This record gives sequence, C-alpha cells and structure tokens, in this order.
Amino acid sequence: MADLIETYGLALLVLLIALESAGVPLPGETAAIAAAIAASQDRFPHVDLRITSAWLAGVSRMEWRRFLLWNAAGGIVWAVGVTLLALYLGHAAADAVQRFGYVAAGAT
Repeated sequence: MADLIETYGLALLVLLIALESAGVPLPGETAAIAAAIAASQDRFPHVDLRITSAWLAGVSRMEWRRFLLWNAAGGIVWAVGVTLLALYLGHAAADAVQRFGYVAAGAT
C-alpha cells in the first residue's frame, strides 16, 4: 500500500483537488490535510495543493464567478466540518474526563 501511495498518491491528490475545484463535490481540503500529515511523517511528497488548485483553475480558464462560488462553498463545508469535529471531540474528551479522570482523557 505504501508503494502505491508513493507512486500514484500525488497524482491522485492533484486530480481530486482539481475535480473539487471544477465543482465536483469531493473532499479536497480533507485530502490535502491528510497528505500534509503524511508528508510531515515523510510518507508523501509535499506540495501546496491549495495554491495549486487555484492555479489550475486559472490555467484552465475557469470563470472566476464559478471558481469563487465553489471555492467559497468548499471553505464553508470545511469550516463547518472542522467545527463539528471539534465539538464532537470536545464532548468526547469531557465525557472521558468525567467518567475516567484526567489520565484517561489523554488517550481520547
């Protein structure tokens, strides 16, 4: 699996983000974050894909209004998703502290 990611991962990630920038509802931001985490662990080549997707939209002469719409929509979905994840993890941590104490909360 690691060989597949090393060989094809960057191309697939660029394709996924390009499709998201073109309006296909895909998790481009999430994939970029996952790739950044993998790159920080030397498992994935680092490329600033947020800038690359905007550049690809410009090179392909995407209409700026369409880009603005989908870029804003993607940002809103990402922000809501991160907020909900933080809310869920916050509740899970609070429940763990209440149930098991502060030592067990560190494992959540």
